[in-house]
Amino acid sequence: MYEDLYYKKIVFATYKRHGGPQKCVVHDCPDIIPSEDQVYPDRAVEREVLKLEVICTNKGDGCPWEGKLKDYESHEEECEFIRQPCGRSGCKDFVYKKDLEGHLKEDCLMRPVDCEYCKAKLVFKDVKDHHLSDCPEFPVECDQCHMDKIFTRLQEGLRV
Repeated sequence: MYEDLYYKKIVFATYKRHGGPQKCVVHDCPDIIPSEDQVYPDRAVEREVLKLEVICTNKGDGCPWEGKLKDYESHEEECEFIRQPCGRSGCKDFVYKKDLEGHLKEDCLMRPVDCEYCKAKLVFKDVKDHHLSDCPEFPVECDQCHMDKIFTRLQEGLRV
């Protein structure tokens, strides 16, 4: 029963990917996979298969969804447990859909921030280096008087 749908969804993908006839991959069958225009769906079988109870492929990541196969596609579009790329330039993290907003606001090393001292625009991962080498307003303790001074005043004091 299921093989008709299996052919339609999986095997045809192989056919298209390889651009021509391929050997059947179901049960080491010697047949050649027919082209799409040579196979017709069995609607009765399709209806039965779509009634089957299934679980989300993201169950291992915590998704509790269970339902009929016919409802799976709409669930998949909304599933909060799908891992997706952050999307920010330079960030290679993959996060759950449910965690993306928090990642973008608080966790992404490539999130834009303003330096709290000089208000320069930078990405979060560069803040520490900016403070230690580039920020003209970053407070630094003076070795001479042991007072916190901003970096530019400290440099002026060293030139005197």
